[in-house]
Amino acid sequence: MPPIDARFWPNDHALEIQVDNYLSGLGATFGVVALDLDDGRGVFVNSDTPFPAASMYKVLVMYRIFQAIDRGELSSSDTMTIRVSDFEEGDGTMWYPGEQITVSHALWGMIAQSSNVAAYALMRQIGEPDSVAMAAEELGMTSTTRDPGFWSTPADMARFFYLLAEGQLVSRSASREMLDLLLQQQENDRVPLLLPEETRVADKTGEDGSVVNDGGIIFGPGGDFVLVIMSQGGALDDEYYAEAKVSQMIYQQYGR
Repeated sequence: MPPIDARFWPNDHALEIQVDNYLSGLGATFGVVALDLDDGRGVFVNSDTPFPAASMYKVLVMYRIFQAIDRGELSSSDTMTIRVSDFEEGDGTMWYPGEQITVSHALWGMIAQSSNVAAYALMRQIGEPDSVAMAAEELGMTSTTRDPGFWSTPADMARFFYLLAEGQLVSRSASREMLDLLLQQQENDRVPLLLPEETRVADKTGEDGSVVNDGGIIFGPGGDFVLVIMSQGGALDDEYYAEAKVSQMIYQQYGR
């Protein structure tokens, strides 16, 4: 597939100007990519600007785990023992050191509840963070790096979700399972916030300090689309609301 770039995708100029004008009046730096999955139209605002990925990197961990399952190297029913080192970044409310959990349960915790503990435990099954960074390279996410934390761009993250929407991650069946996990994501204070209640959103959020990210696939009655919004450097409440507002703008054109 071509790069997620305005040079290769039909540019929806009117909508792009609307989004850009709205975001330019805010204090944060925003990056946006939206791709209409029906006719290929796209919106690109700072699409190649690197942002800290925060917890969005966990979709690459998920991809690696499903690769290992597909190869027969791992099973969703395999158990892992939670270690003290898995609590490096906190979130110790779900599990405790020494507890055994299945790969399936850890995947749910990592995606639905963005558990860092689950992410660290799963990364031990697939070769630690370097393997995750290599997954981005495999998928053509050429601007996604780990130095030392994960950085990515809206264009790279949109590429991941586009491939997922097309059933091209590992296999069609694995892509469906990954999509089902993302549909269970429980942090609904950004992309889904201002959308109609019945809208299905398969997304992954991320936040760290002033970084606020969200991205995934939105299923609307009028069409489906990929949307990635990444931001940093502003007031958190403004960033959260701005991402919800941009999502609503895109939905009114692509999903309604």
